[in-house]
Amino acid sequence: MGHTMDFKVIWADSAIADLHEICTYIAQHDSQAAYRMGQGILDHVAILSSFPLIGPT
Repeated sequence: MGHTMDFKVIWADSAIADLHEICTYIAQHDSQAAYRMGQGILDHVAILSSFPLIGPT
């Protein structure tokens, strides 16, 4: 079985702040939607650790 090498995804402080701001704004109207949005973004970014060339830089 082959071995895959995972990469580390490093979040910029500004990206973390943006994600927090987006989720906080959405949570004012729908906390569950805010959670789903935040989790969805985190899940998609996690894919980059296995497939770093999947999209634009």
